[in-house]
Amino acid sequence: MKTIKTKTGIGKWLPRKYDLEKAEGTLQFADDLRFGSELLHAAVVRSSVAHGEILNVDDSEALKIPGVLKVLLGEDFPHHFGLYLKDRTPMAIGRARYVGEPVALVVAETEEAAAEAARKVKVTYSELEAIFDPVKAATNNSVLVHPDLHKYEHVDFITPQPNTNIANWFRIRKGDTEAAFKNSAHVFEETITCPQIAHGFIETFCTICKQDPGSGEITIWTSAQSPFTVRDIIAKGINYPLHKIRVIAPPIGGGFGGKAGMTVEALCLAAAMDEDIKGRPVKLFIPREEVMLSSWVRQGFVARIEMAVSDDGLMQGIRNTFWFDTGISAEYGANPVRSAGYTSMGAYNIPNVWADCYAVYTNKPFGGAYRGFGLPELMSALEVVVDIVAHKLKIDPV
Repeated sequence: MKTIKTKTGIGKWLPRKYDLEKAEGTLQFADDLRFGSELLHAAVVRSSVAHGEILNVDDSEALKIPGVLKVLLGEDFPHHFGLYLKDRTPMAIGRARYVGEPVALVVAETEEAAAEAARKVKVTYSELEAIFDPVKAATNNSVLVHPDLHKYEHVDFITPQPNTNIANWFRIRKGDTEAAFKNSAHVFEETITCPQIAHGFIETFCTICKQDPGSGEITIWTSAQSPFTVRDIIAKGINYPLHKIRVIAPPIGGGFGGKAGMTVEALCLAAAMDEDIKGRPVKLFIPREEVMLSSWVRQGFVARIEMAVSDDGLMQGIRNTFWFDTGISAEYGANPVRSAGYTSMGAYNIPNVWADCYAVYTNKPFGGAYRGFGLPELMSALEVVVDIVAHKLKIDPV
């Protein structure tokens, strides 16, 4: 038999890209990039309240620190961003919606000066009632996290419900669930809960933005999983020509979904596009403490699963209600909710299905993708219920 030689490398040991640099410790991540003395640094002033009107921002003491150039507020960069739903501004405008939300951005010549100045900015709030329970937020409209939800742009397959806290509602109706539950030998109902979960990647967020004062071209260096998506979201958010935005993504130290879409890029860009700063690169590095407090998380959820089962253990029908805790933004998190919804039967052939999946606003950090895009949340809850049902019927869960 003739042996066919290929050039594909199949069957050979091939080093992955960057393996050598990682082993040597020479690989450059976003924070390792150097821009010389022209580089400016930004630091974030974050909300200390979960929900409140911003009455005053006093930056007088911050501006006295040597090297501080400017303190920017949300009103200075009032653009809305979002991949699926434009519900997020880089900084709070008029109202803070969660503990850790950016309310101001300090720009300085050094990282130390920026951090010190950020601590000197005094923000006065009038606290409002906050809501943290996604089921309560979905069923009680006395506290609205986004009163202007009806004004936000969104893609056509996302269905926000105005004057509620529901940013997306995905439904499935298959067969006759009412008859299935009425005629089945056994009906079970269980509720499974899971909190929001941080990604815990080793490299924290880091972004450097620069706008050329002549051509207006914007360059963004960022620790992002999806640079083309960042470019698209930025262009649409600021209504800017796509060909004038370049996004460069160095190797990243873990993401797991937490660096998909746009994270902190627009916040840094607010400084880089300021008329007094334009032309100089601005770096925004988010320290670990701030990442754990305020950044993208996997959505928490409350899952109520009802299952109709025959005597021999066959699933006849299922009713799922999933309330996903998407925090203060569903700009990316609206779609994992949809993914969970259209796989609401899990791995099983169930003839009668009734499913409602909601992306629910609460006064918490914003939720998005994390290792599976809505499916681990659905599958984990469903499999817990399947095991419970099997044990109650004295059937092997497998």
